[in-house]
Amino acid sequence: MVTCQYPTCDRKEALPFKCRYCTKSFCTTHRLPENHDCEKLHLATSPSYTQSNVEEETQVKVSEKRTRRQRRKSAPIEPEYFESDSHYYTTDDSGQVYTTRPTRRKAMDRLFFSMVGDYFSVGNEILDFLLGLLLMIISYSFISILMSSLPWHFFVFFSLNIILVYFSLVFPKKLLAKKYGFSSRYVLSKIGLIINLVMSISPIKIIFFPGLVVIPEIHLMTKKQKGLVSSIGLFINLALGITFIFLGWFLPDVIIAMFFINAAFFTSQIVLISLIPIRLSNGHYILKWHWSIFTIMIVIALAIFIGTILLGVFSF
Repeated sequence: MVTCQYPTCDRKEALPFKCRYCTKSFCTTHRLPENHDCEKLHLATSPSYTQSNVEEETQVKVSEKRTRRQRRKSAPIEPEYFESDSHYYTTDDSGQVYTTRPTRRKAMDRLFFSMVGDYFSVGNEILDFLLGLLLMIISYSFISILMSSLPWHFFVFFSLNIILVYFSLVFPKKLLAKKYGFSSRYVLSKIGLIINLVMSISPIKIIFFPGLVVIPEIHLMTKKQKGLVSSIGLFINLALGITFIFLGWFLPDVIIAMFFINAAFFTSQIVLISLIPIRLSNGHYILKWHWSIFTIMIVIALAIFIGTILLGVFSF
Protein backbone atom coordinates (compact mmCIF):
# COMPACT_ATOMS: atom_id res chain seq x y z
CA MET A 1 0.00 0.00 0.00
CA VAL A 2 1.28 3.47 -0.95
CA THR A 3 0.17 6.67 0.74
CA CYS A 4 -0.98 9.56 -1.47
CA GLN A 5 1.68 12.29 -1.50
CA TYR A 6 -0.80 15.14 -1.61
CA PRO A 7 -0.07 17.21 1.55
CA THR A 8 -3.58 17.03 3.09
CA CYS A 9 -4.40 13.49 1.96
CA ASP A 10 -3.34 10.29 3.73
CA ARG A 11 -5.33 7.89 1.60
CA LYS A 12 -3.58 4.60 0.83
CA GLU A 13 -3.72 2.96 -2.59
CA ALA A 14 -2.67 -0.53 -3.66
CA LEU A 15 -2.14 0.72 -7.20
CA PRO A 16 -1.32 4.41 -6.92
CA PHE A 17 -1.19 6.78 -9.87
CA LYS A 18 2.27 8.15 -10.65
CA CYS A 19 2.35 11.64 -12.12
CA ARG A 20 4.32 11.68 -15.40
CA TYR A 21 5.52 15.22 -14.72
CA CYS A 22 6.54 15.43 -11.04
CA THR A 23 6.90 11.58 -10.67
CA LYS A 24 5.05 11.55 -7.31
CA SER A 25 2.39 8.97 -6.37
CA PHE A 26 -1.23 9.97 -5.77
CA CYS A 27 -4.63 8.48 -5.11
CA THR A 28 -7.54 8.42 -7.52
CA THR A 29 -8.79 11.80 -6.35
CA HIS A 30 -5.47 13.61 -6.77
CA ARG A 31 -4.07 11.72 -9.76
CA LEU A 32 -4.52 14.57 -12.28
CA PRO A 33 -1.78 17.25 -12.32
CA GLU A 34 -4.25 20.07 -11.71
CA ASN A 35 -5.80 18.18 -8.71
CA HIS A 36 -2.52 17.86 -6.81
CA ASP A 37 -1.19 21.31 -7.75
CA CYS A 38 1.62 19.72 -9.74
CA GLU A 39 4.79 21.78 -9.54
CA LYS A 40 5.52 20.94 -13.17
CA LEU A 41 2.04 21.68 -14.47
CA HIS A 42 3.49 23.86 -17.22
CA LEU A 43 4.76 20.70 -18.89
CA ALA A 44 1.26 19.27 -19.07
CA THR A 45 0.26 21.28 -22.18
CA SER A 46 -0.96 19.54 -25.29
CA PRO A 47 1.91 18.22 -27.47
CA SER A 48 0.19 19.52 -30.58
CA TYR A 49 -0.12 22.94 -29.01
CA THR A 50 3.55 22.96 -28.03
CA GLN A 51 4.63 21.84 -31.49
CA SER A 52 2.52 24.49 -33.19
CA ASN A 53 4.05 27.18 -30.98
CA VAL A 54 7.58 26.01 -31.79
CA GLU A 55 6.83 25.93 -35.50
CA GLU A 56 5.30 29.39 -35.33
CA GLU A 57 8.35 30.82 -33.59
CA THR A 58 10.64 29.16 -36.13
CA GLN A 59 8.65 30.55 -39.04
CA VAL A 60 8.83 34.04 -37.58
CA LYS A 61 12.63 33.84 -37.37
CA VAL A 62 13.00 32.35 -40.85
CA SER A 63 10.67 34.91 -42.42
CA GLU A 64 12.84 37.88 -41.42
CA LYS A 65 15.27 37.41 -44.31
CA ARG A 66 12.40 36.52 -46.62
CA THR A 67 10.65 39.76 -45.74
CA ARG A 68 13.73 41.79 -46.59
CA ARG A 69 14.07 39.92 -49.87
CA GLN A 70 10.43 40.48 -50.78
CA ARG A 71 10.78 44.17 -49.92
CA ARG A 72 13.64 44.42 -52.40
CA LYS A 73 11.66 42.50 -54.99
CA SER A 74 8.77 44.92 -54.74
CA ALA A 75 10.97 48.01 -55.01
CA PRO A 76 10.11 50.24 -58.01
CA ILE A 77 12.32 49.90 -61.09
CA GLU A 78 13.47 52.68 -63.39
CA PRO A 79 11.11 52.30 -66.41
CA GLU A 80 13.60 53.80 -68.86
CA TYR A 81 16.06 50.97 -68.19
CA PHE A 82 13.75 47.96 -67.96
CA GLU A 83 10.84 46.46 -69.81
CA SER A 84 7.92 44.51 -68.36
CA ASP A 85 7.93 40.77 -67.68
CA SER A 86 11.72 40.39 -67.49
CA HIS A 87 14.37 39.39 -64.95
CA TYR A 88 17.42 40.90 -63.38
CA TYR A 89 19.82 39.95 -60.60
CA THR A 90 19.83 41.49 -57.13
CA THR A 91 20.81 40.48 -53.61
CA ASP A 92 19.30 40.77 -50.16
CA ASP A 93 21.09 41.99 -47.00
CA SER A 94 22.56 38.54 -46.36
CA GLY A 95 24.13 38.38 -49.83
CA GLN A 96 21.62 35.89 -51.26
CA VAL A 97 21.37 36.25 -55.05
CA TYR A 98 17.98 36.07 -56.72
CA THR A 99 16.15 37.39 -59.76
CA THR A 100 13.22 39.75 -59.77
CA ARG A 101 10.87 41.17 -62.35
CA PRO A 102 11.01 44.83 -63.41
CA THR A 103 7.96 46.43 -64.95
CA ARG A 104 8.84 46.38 -68.65
CA ARG A 105 9.91 43.90 -71.37
CA LYS A 106 13.51 43.54 -72.64
CA ALA A 107 15.31 43.77 -69.30
CA MET A 108 16.21 40.09 -69.44
CA ASP A 109 18.22 40.51 -72.63
CA ARG A 110 19.85 43.74 -71.49
CA LEU A 111 21.06 42.32 -68.20
CA PHE A 112 21.85 38.95 -69.77
CA PHE A 113 24.34 40.61 -72.03
CA SER A 114 25.63 43.22 -69.60
CA MET A 115 26.43 40.50 -67.05
CA VAL A 116 28.19 38.10 -69.40
CA GLY A 117 29.94 40.96 -71.16
CA ASP A 118 31.07 39.45 -74.44
CA TYR A 119 27.72 37.91 -75.42
CA PHE A 120 25.10 39.66 -77.49
CA SER A 121 21.94 39.22 -79.52
CA VAL A 122 21.03 40.34 -83.02
CA GLY A 123 17.34 39.60 -82.58
CA ASN A 124 15.14 36.96 -81.02
CA GLU A 125 16.58 33.65 -79.82
CA ILE A 126 15.70 31.68 -82.97
CA LEU A 127 17.46 34.21 -85.17
CA ASP A 128 20.58 34.06 -82.97
CA PHE A 129 20.54 30.28 -83.10
CA LEU A 130 20.14 30.11 -86.89
CA LEU A 131 22.85 32.72 -87.40
CA GLY A 132 25.27 30.73 -85.24
CA LEU A 133 24.36 27.52 -87.07
CA LEU A 134 24.90 29.18 -90.45
CA LEU A 135 28.32 30.46 -89.37
CA MET A 136 29.31 26.94 -88.23
CA ILE A 137 28.22 25.45 -91.56
CA ILE A 138 30.16 28.08 -93.51
CA SER A 139 33.32 27.77 -91.37
CA TYR A 140 33.51 23.99 -91.05
CA SER A 141 31.56 22.62 -94.00
CA PHE A 142 31.52 25.05 -96.93
CA ILE A 143 35.12 26.24 -96.45
CA SER A 144 36.39 22.69 -95.88
CA ILE A 145 34.94 21.55 -99.21
CA LEU A 146 36.14 24.70 -100.93
CA MET A 147 39.73 24.25 -99.70
CA SER A 148 39.93 20.52 -100.49
CA SER A 149 39.44 18.17 -103.40
CA LEU A 150 36.27 16.65 -101.96
CA PRO A 151 33.15 16.62 -104.16
CA TRP A 152 30.44 19.11 -103.27
CA HIS A 153 27.86 16.50 -102.27
CA PHE A 154 30.02 15.90 -99.18
CA PHE A 155 28.89 19.36 -98.08
CA VAL A 156 25.45 17.93 -97.24
CA PHE A 157 26.93 15.29 -94.93
CA PHE A 158 29.16 17.77 -93.10
CA SER A 159 26.25 20.20 -92.68
CA LEU A 160 23.92 17.51 -91.31
CA ASN A 161 26.57 16.49 -88.80
CA ILE A 162 27.00 20.09 -87.63
CA ILE A 163 23.21 20.57 -87.31
CA LEU A 164 22.86 17.34 -85.28
CA VAL A 165 25.67 18.24 -82.87
CA TYR A 166 24.49 21.85 -82.59
CA PHE A 167 20.91 20.89 -81.72
CA SER A 168 22.01 18.21 -79.24
CA LEU A 169 24.13 20.72 -77.31
CA VAL A 170 21.59 23.54 -77.17
CA PHE A 171 18.05 22.19 -76.85
CA PRO A 172 18.51 19.38 -74.24
CA LYS A 173 20.18 21.94 -71.96
CA LYS A 174 17.30 24.37 -72.40
CA LEU A 175 14.68 21.66 -71.80
CA LEU A 176 16.36 20.38 -68.63
CA ALA A 177 16.76 23.92 -67.27
CA LYS A 178 13.06 24.52 -67.96
CA LYS A 179 12.19 21.28 -66.13
CA TYR A 180 14.03 22.62 -63.06
CA GLY A 181 12.06 25.88 -63.35
CA PHE A 182 14.77 28.14 -64.81
CA SER A 183 14.62 30.25 -67.95
CA SER A 184 17.41 30.19 -70.53
CA ARG A 185 18.41 31.85 -73.77
CA TYR A 186 20.82 31.15 -76.61
CA VAL A 187 23.15 34.10 -77.29
CA LEU A 188 26.02 34.75 -79.66
CA SER A 189 29.60 35.23 -78.54
CA LYS A 190 32.08 37.78 -79.85
CA ILE A 191 34.95 35.41 -79.08
CA GLY A 192 33.11 32.53 -80.78
CA LEU A 193 32.48 34.60 -83.89
CA ILE A 194 36.13 35.65 -84.14
CA ILE A 195 37.39 32.07 -83.70
CA ASN A 196 34.95 30.79 -86.33
CA LEU A 197 36.10 33.44 -88.80
CA VAL A 198 39.74 32.51 -88.17
CA MET A 199 38.95 28.79 -88.54
CA SER A 200 37.21 29.46 -91.87
CA ILE A 201 40.58 30.40 -93.44
CA SER A 202 42.78 28.06 -91.38
CA PRO A 203 43.81 24.63 -92.76
CA ILE A 204 43.59 23.21 -89.23
CA LYS A 205 40.04 23.21 -87.88
CA ILE A 206 39.44 23.65 -84.14
CA ILE A 207 35.75 23.35 -83.39
CA PHE A 208 34.36 26.28 -81.41
CA PHE A 209 30.71 27.30 -81.11
CA PRO A 210 29.78 30.93 -81.94
CA GLY A 211 27.34 31.07 -79.02
CA LEU A 212 26.01 29.32 -75.94
CA VAL A 213 22.96 28.85 -73.73
CA VAL A 214 22.84 31.36 -70.87
CA ILE A 215 20.77 30.64 -67.73
CA PRO A 216 20.32 33.95 -65.86
CA GLU A 217 19.27 32.25 -62.61
CA ILE A 218 22.08 29.67 -62.60
CA HIS A 219 23.33 31.04 -59.24
CA LEU A 220 20.11 29.78 -57.70
CA MET A 221 20.63 26.22 -58.98
CA THR A 222 22.03 23.47 -56.80
CA LYS A 223 25.44 22.02 -57.64
CA LYS A 224 23.78 18.87 -59.00
CA GLN A 225 21.37 20.83 -61.19
CA LYS A 226 24.23 22.86 -62.66
CA GLY A 227 26.19 19.68 -63.36
CA LEU A 228 23.28 17.87 -65.00
CA VAL A 229 22.24 20.85 -67.13
CA SER A 230 25.85 21.39 -68.24
CA SER A 231 26.47 17.73 -69.05
CA ILE A 232 23.29 16.55 -70.77
CA GLY A 233 24.27 17.86 -74.22
CA LEU A 234 27.81 16.51 -73.86
CA PHE A 235 26.47 13.07 -72.86
CA ILE A 236 24.38 13.02 -76.04
CA ASN A 237 27.42 13.99 -78.13
CA LEU A 238 29.52 11.27 -76.51
CA ALA A 239 26.80 8.76 -77.40
CA LEU A 240 26.77 10.09 -80.96
CA GLY A 241 30.58 9.89 -81.14
CA ILE A 242 30.63 6.28 -79.96
CA THR A 243 27.90 5.38 -82.48
CA PHE A 244 29.70 7.15 -85.33
CA ILE A 245 33.08 5.56 -84.67
CA PHE A 246 31.61 2.05 -84.55
CA LEU A 247 29.72 2.66 -87.79
CA GLY A 248 32.91 3.94 -89.38
CA TRP A 249 34.75 0.88 -88.14
CA PHE A 250 32.29 -1.78 -89.32
CA LEU A 251 30.70 -0.38 -92.48
CA PRO A 252 32.22 -1.97 -95.60
CA ASP A 253 31.91 1.09 -97.86
CA VAL A 254 35.07 3.15 -97.33
CA ILE A 255 33.59 6.54 -98.24
CA ILE A 256 30.53 6.16 -95.99
CA ALA A 257 32.74 4.80 -93.21
CA MET A 258 34.96 7.86 -93.42
CA PHE A 259 31.91 10.10 -93.17
CA PHE A 260 31.07 8.60 -89.78
CA ILE A 261 34.69 8.61 -88.59
CA ASN A 262 34.94 12.33 -89.35
CA ALA A 263 31.60 12.89 -87.60
CA ALA A 264 32.98 11.13 -84.50
CA PHE A 265 36.11 13.29 -84.73
CA PHE A 266 33.93 16.41 -84.84
CA THR A 267 31.83 15.43 -81.80
CA SER A 268 34.88 14.43 -79.74
CA GLN A 269 36.45 17.85 -80.36
CA ILE A 270 33.24 19.58 -79.27
CA VAL A 271 33.13 17.60 -76.02
CA LEU A 272 36.82 18.07 -75.21
CA ILE A 273 36.67 21.84 -75.76
CA SER A 274 33.43 22.13 -73.76
CA LEU A 275 35.00 20.23 -70.84
CA ILE A 276 37.83 22.72 -70.39
CA PRO A 277 37.12 23.77 -66.77
CA ILE A 278 37.38 27.53 -67.14
CA ARG A 279 35.05 29.62 -64.98
CA LEU A 280 31.33 29.47 -65.90
CA SER A 281 31.95 26.81 -68.58
CA ASN A 282 30.20 23.44 -68.81
CA GLY A 283 33.38 21.72 -67.69
CA HIS A 284 33.61 23.99 -64.65
CA TYR A 285 30.12 23.09 -63.41
CA ILE A 286 30.53 19.37 -64.15
CA LEU A 287 33.85 19.22 -62.31
CA LYS A 288 32.41 20.99 -59.25
CA TRP A 289 29.41 18.65 -59.29
CA HIS A 290 31.17 15.29 -59.69
CA TRP A 291 34.87 14.96 -60.52
CA SER A 292 34.55 11.25 -61.37
CA ILE A 293 31.87 11.93 -64.02
CA PHE A 294 34.04 14.74 -65.40
CA THR A 295 37.01 12.33 -65.63
CA ILE A 296 34.95 9.60 -67.31
CA MET A 297 33.69 12.07 -69.92
CA ILE A 298 37.23 13.27 -70.62
CA VAL A 299 38.49 9.68 -71.01
CA ILE A 300 35.66 8.71 -73.38
CA ALA A 301 36.09 11.85 -75.49
CA LEU A 302 39.86 11.30 -75.72
CA ALA A 303 39.32 7.64 -76.68
CA ILE A 304 36.98 8.70 -79.51
CA PHE A 305 39.38 11.43 -80.62
CA ILE A 306 42.42 9.14 -80.69
CA GLY A 307 40.39 6.31 -82.26
CA THR A 308 39.28 8.48 -85.17
CA ILE A 309 42.91 9.51 -85.85
CA LEU A 310 44.04 5.86 -85.79
CA LEU A 311 41.23 4.93 -88.18
CA GLY A 312 42.32 7.67 -90.56
CA VAL A 313 40.11 10.68 -89.97
CA PHE A 314 41.92 12.75 -92.60
CA SER A 315 42.05 10.00 -95.24
CA PHE A 316 39.58 10.93 -97.98
